[in-house]
Order: sequence, then C-alpha cells, then structure tokens
Amino acid sequence: MKTLKKPFENLLKTFAFLVAGYFFIRVFLAFFGLQFRAWINVIWVVTTGLTFVAGLIQKASKTEDQKVQLGIASVFLLGLLIICMPILPYILAIEIIEVVPLKEDVIEMDGHKLIASHNLGFMDPEMNFYEYKNFMFSGVHCVYHGWGYDTDENGEIYLYWDEETIYDVNEILD
Repeated sequence: MKTLKKPFENLLKTFAFLVAGYFFIRVFLAFFGLQFRAWINVIWVVTTGLTFVAGLIQKASKTEDQKVQLGIASVFLLGLLIICMPILPYILAIEIIEVVPLKEDVIEMDGHKLIASHNLGFMDPEMNFYEYKNFMFSGVHCVYHGWGYDTDENGEIYLYWDEETIYDVNEILD
C-alpha cells in the first residue's frame, strides 16, 4: 500500500510526468506512423487536468502564506480554463484546439477502413480522414482533407468538398 501512495504525495510532479510521458509516447508512435484515437486523447486531457487541479489544491492546503495561496488560486483558475478547452468548441461553436475532434467515425469504403475526424471550420465543418489501425490507434498521415460534407436521409455522409472539387465517398481512395 505504501508504493501506491508514493505517486500521490506530490500531484504536480505526477502531472508533469503525465504530460511528458504522453508527448514522449506520441513522438514514439509517430515514428511508426501511428497516433492515438480521439477517445484516448479525451481520457488523457481529463486525467491530466484533474491531476493538475488536485495538485494545486494539495499545494495550497500545505502552505500558510496568503500570497502563495492567491497565486495558486490564479493558476487553479487557469488550469480550470485549460481543462474546459475540450468542451469550449461545443459551448462557443468554434474550434480552439484540434487535440480532440468534435466527432470521430469509422467508415468503410471499398474494403478500406478510415477514421473520419470532424472538426469545426469557420463556415463549414472540416473532416480529416486517417487510416484505421485498431480501436486505439489511427494512421498519422491525413489520407484526405475535406472542407464540408452532405448527408443523405439516413444521416450517412456521401459527398465531401474542398476549395475546388466535390468528391463522392467512393472516390476518396481511388
């Protein structure tokens, strides 16, 4: 039980370890042409954010100086803003960061699985298509980028467009 308490003695160090570890793993995966799927990024953002907030609370509770506590409260509010960034696109209807797309679909075209990553654009939604690897990873290179899309009566996406061309779904991999 004593070994489980060790990482939680200083949560700000645990936060720094989570951030450094995540980016190290992302660089390592990029060498193999892989990246995390969106749901893993969401878990990382929430876990890291909560660890940061808990670390600030832990630090504030251990200090007596009011200036230090005020500084910690300021950093706490900044951390709260950072934690809320993934949901701000939903609230403000703009995209602030692209770590977490608004929606991610696994689609199949001509026997190839792709991940359609939906992000908000200024006027039209953006979609990036990545090669599907498994439930945790996708390819790192964007196979196709579209500025918008239309759906049929069932909600299935069938047309994508960029600045110059309209594509049928079946033409993307051809």
